[in-house]
Amino acid sequence: MIAGADVIVLGAEAVDAFFPAENPIGQTVRIKNRAFRVIGTLERRGQTMNGSIDGILSIPLTRFQLIYGNRFSLNITVMARQPDKISTCEDEVVSILRKARGVPPQDENDFELFTNRSVQEQFDHIMGVITLGGLFVTSLSLLIGGIGVMNIMLVAVTERTNEIGLRRAVGARRRRILGQFVTEAVILTLIGGVLGLAAGGLLTWVINVFTTLQAHVPGSSVVAALLTAGGIGLVFGIYPAYRASRLDPVEAMRHE
Repeated sequence: MIAGADVIVLGAEAVDAFFPAENPIGQTVRIKNRAFRVIGTLERRGQTMNGSIDGILSIPLTRFQLIYGNRFSLNITVMARQPDKISTCEDEVVSILRKARGVPPQDENDFELFTNRSVQEQFDHIMGVITLGGLFVTSLSLLIGGIGVMNIMLVAVTERTNEIGLRRAVGARRRRILGQFVTEAVILTLIGGVLGLAAGGLLTWVINVFTTLQAHVPGSSVVAALLTAGGIGLVFGIYPAYRASRLDPVEAMRHE
C-alpha cells in the first residue's frame, strides 16, 4: 500500500456487492478503467447515524491522487494504543505533521486536528444550544397550554355559576368549591400528559421498528412529564377555582 501498488481493500458491504458467492482475495476491481487486485477485506462494523461504514474501498494514496487528482482534502486517522496516551499521541502527530509540511516554529498549524475530546466538546456545545432552545420552546408551550387551561376553567365556572350558588346555599364551604375546580384542572392537564406520553411511546416504537436506532422512554421522564402536567393544572387552575369559591350564593343562583 505504501509503495502505491494497484491493490485494494474492501469493506464488508463492498464484498457482498462485488463477490457475494466467492472469495474476493486475488480478484480484480476496476476503478475508472484501472484494475485493482483485492488483497484484503474489513470486518463488518455496522451502522452509524450517518449510515453504513461497511461500503468502504481503500486504495493507496498515490493511486487515488493519480485517478482523482490532488483537489480533495486528506484525512489521516490515528489511534492511540492506550487511552491515557491520547495527549502524547496528539503532540507527536502535530510534531510530525508540522515537520512534514514544513511549518516554521513561529507559524500556526496549517492543518486541522480533531480528537475524540474535541469532537465531544463540539457535540456538547451543539447539544447545549439545542437544550436551551428546547427549554425555551417547552416553556412557551407550557405557558400557552396553561393559559388555555385557565380559560377553559373560567368558562366552566361561568357555565356552572348556578350550580355553584346552589351548592353554596346548601352549605358547601368555599374550600370545597376551590378544591373541586383545582382537581378538575389537574385532571384535565393529566389527561393531556397521558396522551402526550402515549404519542411519545408510539413514536419510540416506530423508531425501533423502522430504523436502526434504539429509543426508549425512561421511567423518570414519565414521572417528570406527569408531575409537570399536574403542576400546570394546579398553577393555572387556582385562579378560576378561587373565583368560583368567592361567588356570592344569592347572586350565583340568580345567574341565567
